[in-house]
Amino acid sequence: MAVAFIGPTPPRIFLDNLLVPSDPMWTFKSMPVVDFSTVLSGRTCGNDSEVYQPLSDAVNNSGICAGFKLILATNTEDPQARLRPDLVLVKSHADDVNSFSVMDLFIDCSVDANDDAFCGSFKDKDIDPDSEEKTEERSEDSRIRQISYVVATMSRQHRVFIFSLAICGRYIRFLRWDCVGCIVSECIDYQKNPELVAEFFWRYSHMTDRERGFDVTVRRADQEQADLLTAAIEAFIKQSRPRDMSYLRASMDPTYATCSVCMDDEEGDARHFIIRQPFWDANLACGRATRAYAAYDTTEKKLVFLKDSWRAENNDIMCEVDIYNHLQDNKVPFLPKILLADDVKVDGSEQRTFSDQWSTPDIFPEWRSPCDWLWAHIHCRIVQELAYPVASAQSSREAVQALRDVIESIKVAYESGKILHRDISTGNVMISKEGRGILNDWDNALRLIPGEEFHASRTGTWQFISMALLQEPNKPHEVRDDLESCFWVLLYVSLHYFKHNGREVDFKLDFFDEIKERRMDKAPYQYGGNVILSTNSYTP
Repeated sequence: MAVAFIGPTPPRIFLDNLLVPSDPMWTFKSMPVVDFSTVLSGRTCGNDSEVYQPLSDAVNNSGICAGFKLILATNTEDPQARLRPDLVLVKSHADDVNSFSVMDLFIDCSVDANDDAFCGSFKDKDIDPDSEEKTEERSEDSRIRQISYVVATMSRQHRVFIFSLAICGRYIRFLRWDCVGCIVSECIDYQKNPELVAEFFWRYSHMTDRERGFDVTVRRADQEQADLLTAAIEAFIKQSRPRDMSYLRASMDPTYATCSVCMDDEEGDARHFIIRQPFWDANLACGRATRAYAAYDTTEKKLVFLKDSWRAENNDIMCEVDIYNHLQDNKVPFLPKILLADDVKVDGSEQRTFSDQWSTPDIFPEWRSPCDWLWAHIHCRIVQELAYPVASAQSSREAVQALRDVIESIKVAYESGKILHRDISTGNVMISKEGRGILNDWDNALRLIPGEEFHASRTGTWQFISMALLQEPNKPHEVRDDLESCFWVLLYVSLHYFKHNGREVDFKLDFFDEIKERRMDKAPYQYGGNVILSTNSYTP
């Protein structure tokens, strides 16, 4: 759950750069006065309700956030996320307020200022020059709790970014999260400086959905569209028998909102895809945030596969669309059939992260605490023909055939296209309707440049990465590593989905999922099976 935190930022800089309403009626002069005198004033005794209700009343009664209501959520629990944020801001007409699918932002509250997750100010004499995070256990717990709320919100909604607030005693912070990192403001004494907190809510209420972080290319679907999706999924599962496609039933969960995703085709015409719950979700606050959907194509009137993710903007790594075009130009076999693919654009502009811009050394150097330089990420989508997972192979022969085809794809991609896949896994090896293999998900692929030895960031699915890469983290990825991953995929599928005598001798399959920890270069690393993940650095 590692997140890159940037700050602590002076509140005025945060407000003037991150909460900028386009509403011409927004003005300081018309901002109501908010009385926070009844809110907890720094005591460490009592209970959290001394913060919740008075703060909620102060915001709601003042009209500072018109069109919204601040409510207590501690007595209810989101049935899917099983989390209870303290306060949530929702639209005034919202009913199901205990769901992460409807909240605009959350507020995490604590009566004790010592629970603060971050350093109070860039001016603090005892601030760690290498981190804006406090290291005490209770501070770490606070960070983990807030990250969990962000993950749940991003998972249940279609967001480009999200704002939140954190209260510890009489101090409050503003936060802005996206899939690269989180910008954190300094502590604000809301009793001495109530106008800053009021201004946050006032600005927020005058911002559009897009300015508040919502992905405006996604809209709620109507009941007719929801029924079309459900019928298409049921029909696909039925026609796929005896293959086990039960994982698609997650996309029929009625507790998830049904949405319509808009993408432009090559002619610039709008295409709409109906989706519900993803059947695969990365469930991470930072990173590519990949989600996989069974989607109903309203133009072709059929079920398709839609992948939504955020790609790293890196000159050394090609975007997935360009990779597929390059592979097809080099006649690489056994690729998925791409129906539509592009970066997500609104009014001609790409949806991209912003936190990375504040991580560069020349941004606000007078207050910025040091942090690793972060890569910008761009929102992208790709639509493909829906294929079968290798785990649904109807015989060992079909599974072996699929892996043989994938090896052929790896071979031609390497020899003709100078491309390495770098993420061979059971999730990326597919089977076509004709029973042949498909090598999917080339978004981690690396194009080789003759004469150059490129050490890319480590990537892959940890159960299937080669032993050589596990044993030597600085080793460059080679084609032999992808070929070895094919062996691990075949072994995994054979042991998990076909009959063998291992069960008669109590053979354990959990060796694929073993997790251990070791330290390298004075930095803790956690590795499981065949991957190494740094716990204190950000890798897209």
